[in-house]
Amino acid sequence: MQGMMVLSPTWETNSQSTLHSMPGRSPSYPLTEYCLLEEPAEKNTTISTKCTLMENNIENWCSHFVQFTGSPESLKEIEWLFRAMSALEKETQQGQRPPFIKNNDGCFSNIDLFDKKVYFETIATPNIDLLTQVADRFQTGFILDYHELGHSIFGEATYDQGKIHDIRLDIEDFEKFNYDLEEQAYMFEGFYYDSDAEILEIMLEMKKDQLNKPYSRRR
Repeated sequence: MQGMMVLSPTWETNSQSTLHSMPGRSPSYPLTEYCLLEEPAEKNTTISTKCTLMENNIENWCSHFVQFTGSPESLKEIEWLFRAMSALEKETQQGQRPPFIKNNDGCFSNIDLFDKKVYFETIATPNIDLLTQVADRFQTGFILDYHELGHSIFGEATYDQGKIHDIRLDIEDFEKFNYDLEEQAYMFEGFYYDSDAEILEIMLEMKKDQLNKPYSRRR
């Protein structure tokens, strides 16, 4: 049976080792080098194969962009990791996830990197657990924005020192604005907006303010 390409880590602790993408540089910290290995396809039916089957059967995708927070060394490691997964995804046309992920639920798809942020999609709903495992591996935090408007999903999650704080809009929030055909604009609380995304961002900020505001005492 023809093998599939999977992502496999090799831990380098030699401070004189060099980066393939940056010849001549010698990192002073342990380097995770990700390489391509051939493995029998039947051993990976719960990894890339499962992701491909799910991708072919599900139309709704949840979009994310995440910015990790931590030491420069850890952030560089994470950047290398996602760049390796992005390259492997383009080669195999399959969703990817790091080899250290503990469960088989979900993967990263349509991976891209821009301006210190990682952009990716997951099937139907946000998969924050994948990101927390990456953050724990490299001892970082992150700020995540996600949305899947077909399922009325719009939110923001922060992860810091092992604690996740996830704020998202409710289905009722999506019923608070409407589209005016005559004005060809969205209306929310008496004002017109060109984009529903702008309204969703306003409502999310309002919800964050409400959650952060201490309860007032009755007199």
